[in-house]
Amino acid sequence: MSDFNLLPWREQLRAAAMRRWCWGLLLALLTALGLVVALHLALTAWHQPVEQEKQAWLQTQAELHRALADQAMWQTRQQQARQVQRQWQPWRAQQTQAWQLMGQVLALSPQGIQIERMVWRDQQVQLSGWAISAAHLQAWQEALQAQRTDASLPQWRNADGLACLQQRFVLQWRSKAVGS
Repeated sequence: MSDFNLLPWREQLRAAAMRRWCWGLLLALLTALGLVVALHLALTAWHQPVEQEKQAWLQTQAELHRALADQAMWQTRQQQARQVQRQWQPWRAQQTQAWQLMGQVLALSPQGIQIERMVWRDQQVQLSGWAISAAHLQAWQEALQAQRTDASLPQWRNADGLACLQQRFVLQWRSKAVGS
């Protein structure tokens, strides 16, 4: 029975203390909430430039990674281009040699000869066409063998097209190597 407080003034003091305590608690909670909101706003304002800087760094890093990947790709392409350039030199020399040979063939007047096709493959030349007679073909072959590489411009003569279709020929010979 000692827990009972039968004095009313004590009950009023206890109720007033409880109200003060509740108001104090509410005021402390509101103050803490205000402090948290203020800190959040301040830290957000401080953190926003830092976050933007971080995003800029990440973007720069991604661009550098792409550039590194592109650089590797471009280095590979540059190596491939150099390899093609190294391989192109012999091809270019062969092409020059083929044009010189074509100039030699065309520089002779093929009297009684009709050339249909000229193929250059692997340092080998193949001419095919028609000749009026074997003597015309023989004379033209001898002229080709005796001709120098600095022959003059071609001077083709028009022959009767029907007369040139009498003897078919195919000539093959190997050309000199590019370096010799």
